[in-house]
Amino acid sequence: MTKNELHKYVEESKGSESNICQICAVRNGEMIYSDNWRGFQSDSTANVMSVTKGVMALLAGIAVDKGFIKSTDQKVTEFFPEYTVKRGEKTIYDVTIEHLLTMTAPYKYRSEPWTKVCTSEDWTKAALDLLGGKSGITGEFKYATLGIQILSGVIENASGMKCIDFANRYLFAPLDIPEHTIHGASDKDDQFDFLMNKNPRKPEWYSDPQNTVTAGWGLTLSAYDMAKIGWMLINGGQIR
Repeated sequence: MTKNELHKYVEESKGSESNICQICAVRNGEMIYSDNWRGFQSDSTANVMSVTKGVMALLAGIAVDKGFIKSTDQKVTEFFPEYTVKRGEKTIYDVTIEHLLTMTAPYKYRSEPWTKVCTSEDWTKAALDLLGGKSGITGEFKYATLGIQILSGVIENASGMKCIDFANRYLFAPLDIPEHTIHGASDKDDQFDFLMNKNPRKPEWYSDPQNTVTAGWGLTLSAYDMAKIGWMLINGGQIR
């Protein structure tokens, strides 16, 4: 299949391919193929949804490498000395960064309370209020989009930097990924639009009212940005 044939196939597709807006392939650190559809340009970005979680894990690793975090075995509560633990809650004291990263942290809910967290003034604190529970740490995998928000607060409190500044300095800039800005608004309608609108976006990252980035979703990247990150990982963390 030629590039023109592939472009036409995706452009005219009525199936799952109709969601494709960009393709980028990198080999040996060099871009060898790129294409765009549906109003996107090569530097356009899209909300990469849960890929955001993977980027947050990279930022946590960088924080360890830079010495901001001693180890992923550190207890989460060490990074929030001013947080008041709810009466009767004991499990939270045993939760580590590793539990957040591997999604084995326990939470006090059956289904994620989006409204409660995403209408609060401080999403990290709201997520901390959900951490722990009477069952203790069981090691059971529990996929968490809201709970991982705590990791943004950990990085900010450990480094003394806003998480978006940390990402720009230590991950995006070294990879020549454009500097990202805070999205800003966080009302219900704006959140829905950010999640559902598939139009091209600028390099930005959704945030709560404290300008702390969302850790489970809300980062925008281009296909080329993602390819750079992928190549770095394949190359053992080396940029070039």
